[in-house]
Amino acid sequence: MTKFCSSNSPLVPLCVFVLLALLGFALFNQNRFPEFHVSPSEINNNTDINIDDPALADQSSVLPVHHGLSSHKTRNTTYKNVGKIEKGLVKARAAIQHAVITSNYTSKKKEDFIPRGAVYRNAHAFHQSYIEMEKRFKIWTYREGEPPIIHGGPGSSIYAIEGHLISELEDELNPFRAQYPNEAHVFLLPISVVNIVKYIYRPGMIDYWGPQRRLVADYVDVVASKYPFWNRSRGADHFMVSCHDWVMTNYLIQYN
Repeated sequence: MTKFCSSNSPLVPLCVFVLLALLGFALFNQNRFPEFHVSPSEINNNTDINIDDPALADQSSVLPVHHGLSSHKTRNTTYKNVGKIEKGLVKARAAIQHAVITSNYTSKKKEDFIPRGAVYRNAHAFHQSYIEMEKRFKIWTYREGEPPIIHGGPGSSIYAIEGHLISELEDELNPFRAQYPNEAHVFLLPISVVNIVKYIYRPGMIDYWGPQRRLVADYVDVVASKYPFWNRSRGADHFMVSCHDWVMTNYLIQYN
């Protein structure tokens, strides 16, 4: 835990950012999922809210089904897992709101750092969100593909952060690593943009963007046809790690 949660680890800012994005996305969708709304009375009565409403177990009535979900059984399993993840996010939001109201935090372990100061919009909310991240946040890395394009990356040079992050996210000792894909909040496409540039791109190629884009598209097609998760959110909860400027202009733009 010390390795991955220390202030020097590049994984921590990424996980905080992604968890906050998930919480914000869930709040934005409260109109679509009104049963997940947390009222002030619920926060005051119980910070670890018990939400065993049967309606949360199956979201098939409100979530769209895409072609990647191949059977009724798969759809039911997927929606039930979404309900469990949403329950956890409800509890996380309630704990964060409770921390704001009480100006205090809730944690089962001794906190060695309490954030303070004007640099935080709300230090109590930030601190509790970090606690919730350590307790709940899970990332699934797709296993498909082979190095050096997939599951690889530079370990040195100015692009080394790409290789280091992919390596840390795939480390079996990483507490944020999901053991099973249906327990994950977000999904990593472990594609190395730097290695695509290194091994696929050649100066003077007439169609130098096409092969690179097709490689990424083919990988997405593989995981979308094999798993229900890409189609479930149309890729909204999937991400890539790269510090190369080509990742946005030439790869992800085709999925926006």
